[in-house]
Amino acid sequence: MKIAVTGATGHVGASLLPLLINQQHEVTALIRDDVRALDAYDLKTVKGNLFDENSLRKLLEGNEILIHCASRISITGREPELLRKTNVEGTERLTRMAALSGIKRMIYISSIHAFNQFPVDVPLNESRDYVNDRAFDYDRSKRDANKLVLNAASGRFEVLTLHPTSIIGPPDFKPSLLGTAIINFLSGSIPFATSGGFDFVDVRDVARAISNAVTLGRSGERYLLSGHYISVAELFEMIRKEAGKNSRTRVIPLSLAAIGVPFERIVASFQKRPPLFTRESLEALKTCNRHIDSSKAMNELNFRRRPLSETARDLVSWFRQYGYLAGR
Repeated sequence: MKIAVTGATGHVGASLLPLLINQQHEVTALIRDDVRALDAYDLKTVKGNLFDENSLRKLLEGNEILIHCASRISITGREPELLRKTNVEGTERLTRMAALSGIKRMIYISSIHAFNQFPVDVPLNESRDYVNDRAFDYDRSKRDANKLVLNAASGRFEVLTLHPTSIIGPPDFKPSLLGTAIINFLSGSIPFATSGGFDFVDVRDVARAISNAVTLGRSGERYLLSGHYISVAELFEMIRKEAGKNSRTRVIPLSLAAIGVPFERIVASFQKRPPLFTRESLEALKTCNRHIDSSKAMNELNFRRRPLSETARDLVSWFRQYGYLAGR
């Protein structure tokens, strides 16, 4: 099949592209600047973004399937307009043009954050309500984009939405926010882990589910892609052991980390880097649902999830191989 992909150079795209190409699909990728994830592949590229209709028209031309991975991720609480412009308006523009261009199926990569996590001790599945208007900017942007994409579904234009939890694993070229935190932890820049936890899913398992959705799954449906719930301290301890570090992981309560949020914001601004933790990220660790049900994706998309220990081992090995952990 002929497949157009946005977000091709991102964390998910780097695992998705080889799957699609190995399955003999013809891939056209929308790119911006960093193309390291594409170096080894034979594919067509279109330079542009979600705001440029000319580049989107070139991306969609002649293709049958659209996989929309591109998204703005922000946990700072300071980018509401950019989040809306990218995740909602950009997705609306792409969806509208895809439906008119002859695309037969659109696969939108949304997020578990589009759903209300409460009650956290009751299994969360596709019947759960979306977040409300009091949710953080990112969560609302994924909610609104998800709604408009599904509303565009018709007999000639199939739409599926996939909702991964926190994505982790190799390859991670840029690296991702979580990958950066892991690198900083192993370097000693993050001297502790907070309490609380999240559901983490291997990026390769997410990519496999997406590639399966090219031919599997039902139009108009949402599919949750969960991995394993684990505390941040347990995850960092797993990473530490795989990296051969001797010192144990220190843990501080979320309440104490919250006190440090304003100071971390100042330090991050001075060092011209994203903050290592924010009010949004700490709240997510506090309120993440511990029982996210992926049985629907397992049954209909043949979604499978590997042990998190395997992900940790492979990620540390990949970071070492590509020089992210030089001397660590």
